[in-house]
Amino acid sequence: MRERVEVKGLWWLPDKPESRIPGTLVFDPGSGTRLSLAGTFQKIRSSSDVPPTFEVVLGVTDSGGLITLVKCAFRNGNFDVVGVLLSELEPEIILSGAHFNSLADLKFHRISARLTDLNEWVGLSGFDIGFPTENGEALIKYRLPTGPRALLDNGDEVSVDFALSGLGWQRHQSKAEIVQKVYMTYRPVSEVSLHELLDRIWSLQQFMSFAVLRPVDVTEMQVYSRNHSRVVNDKEFPSPIDIYFRSEDMADHSSPTLQEYMLFSVPQLADSFEVTIRKWFNTYFEIKDVIDIYIGTLRNRSMYLQHQFLSLCQALEAFHRLKIGGTLRSKSEHRELLRRLRHSVSKDVWCWLKGLLSHSNDLSLRLRLECLYETFCPELESILGARTRFARQVVLNRNYLTHYESRLKDKALRGLDLYVLCEKMRILMAICLLKTMEFPEPVCAHAKLLLGNQFRQLVALNRWTETLE
Repeated sequence: MRERVEVKGLWWLPDKPESRIPGTLVFDPGSGTRLSLAGTFQKIRSSSDVPPTFEVVLGVTDSGGLITLVKCAFRNGNFDVVGVLLSELEPEIILSGAHFNSLADLKFHRISARLTDLNEWVGLSGFDIGFPTENGEALIKYRLPTGPRALLDNGDEVSVDFALSGLGWQRHQSKAEIVQKVYMTYRPVSEVSLHELLDRIWSLQQFMSFAVLRPVDVTEMQVYSRNHSRVVNDKEFPSPIDIYFRSEDMADHSSPTLQEYMLFSVPQLADSFEVTIRKWFNTYFEIKDVIDIYIGTLRNRSMYLQHQFLSLCQALEAFHRLKIGGTLRSKSEHRELLRRLRHSVSKDVWCWLKGLLSHSNDLSLRLRLECLYETFCPELESILGARTRFARQVVLNRNYLTHYESRLKDKALRGLDLYVLCEKMRILMAICLLKTMEFPEPVCAHAKLLLGNQFRQLVALNRWTETLE
């Protein structure tokens, strides 16, 4: 999904197959999809007659390919020089390889996606390449590797699958090429909606971003339906249906991440792959918003430091509330304290105090941060600094950026100092997630060492750069 695609064909609505309109479909990963039609699916008599969003539009390309366009919104219409009304639609999703007459028909039993950095993260190769011999013989062997699999608590399966492409023969062969492709695959127990499968791939995409500590994007995606198959040598195989949709702000992946710089990889997980994937799904859908906020700071390092800081602060506070919890006093003690206070003041004063005291038993941000620090990474004091000082710095800057109290202005961190604090918070969040999901201890130890070394290098580089300005 990283390349521009343009096809010409005929297009129609599922309930009007006889009314086919010629047009051109253009897909661009950054700007999205446009379907330019030499006509309209609905008569337009005036500018107030805006066509609705068409749930499904079907098409067949000039080369015979089947296309299904999902949720096509009307963008604009105009007349050409001979008076033909032209229209342009913006589909949300392209399904290439099959026709589906309604959204209800979009049910699939498998989805596979190629992700950036997936090949390096998996670290498996089917190639066995021998050195050329003295007599000029060079032997190259390839066997599809067997990737790890994980059975989830609900019976669904996640697996790493391999495929090869590029094999071809020529009359006068001058070169041979084999390309190994690696896919992350999700197989539900029964057919589910496309929306649900895309959610599952997104959760795996977030898992990979967490693992490699940078944005991970989809480069290719297919779904499979039991109603669409092909027969090869008297054997029936499911037909892959390619999916295209807009993906904004795709990162530069020209240089893949090495395993040494990943938080964890498949070889490190070894026999714990299934347990790790299972716990990731359980945890992700329990605290999805928290994880998305944290990984959002990895996916968009260009966001303003203030936004990064507030996002990390929100993620840490929400993580503690959801996974650890706790109150200042027991509920019975707090109720008794409020009861005594209510009887000691007038009714008008109590009505005022009642709102102020609605969260009086909640832990403060400072206490939550100190708890996370002490629970998950007390041994990282050389990186995060003293527990109380770290928590105090976060609280002070959160209060300033949230309430903009003038008395805190001179104490709030800026520039490199705020950047350093953000990196400390990112490290704390990563360790909290690793330990909550009970990653193997060698993985946690590697992560702490890696994050610590990266932190020191980043700080040293930024301080050196600062001296040059």
